[in-house]
Amino acid sequence: IGNTFDYFANPYKVDLTTTRIKLIWISQTIGPGRGLEKIISALNEVKAKSYELFLRGAVNDGYKSALEKLLTNSQHQIHFLPLVSNQEIQSDLCNYHIGLALEANYPLNKDLTISNKIFHYLSVGVPTISSSTQGQLSLKDYFEKGIYYFNTVEELVKLLEDINISNLIDDNRYIQKVYKDKFDWSLEREKLRSIISNSI
Repeated sequence: IGNTFDYFANPYKVDLTTTRIKLIWISQTIGPGRGLEKIISALNEVKAKSYELFLRGAVNDGYKSALEKLLTNSQHQIHFLPLVSNQEIQSDLCNYHIGLALEANYPLNKDLTISNKIFHYLSVGVPTISSSTQGQLSLKDYFEKGIYYFNTVEELVKLLEDINISNLIDDNRYIQKVYKDKFDWSLEREKLRSIISNSI
């Protein structure tokens, strides 16, 4: 990820004075079992703030219609976006306030791993709402702030109600620094070179 992205050429581009907060979720496919029903159920209960939910990926008409019908709180909006190239993902993510990583904690491999999407968000400093899988909780060791964890829909509702938009720019700068210091591709590249060198 980090080898093609200039952290400061594409800064956080969201409007921090807006009253409508933009949530982004990305995947190759928009489908069931990915936590989308959970975020929409939570939004139906959120009254204190207004959200726009952007879902980027391929979706069939039936599932798109089902999600649109599931969102019954007219205070919020849902948008479906097409896939973009890998080269465009990070620049595009800078246009949203918060990323969503809503993975279930089952089966076991889902619980133990970290979703690729969370690294896309963090690589550009986008604060992230994350489900509390064992894998994603392991990021707490690196990020003291900027990742907001939940277990239940009720906890997700409270997170969405309590998000302070004025804190997001601080989260953004903090996340970018930690990511660049701990996870940037240049660091991983040197580790790989060292492993290969020691193996030859």
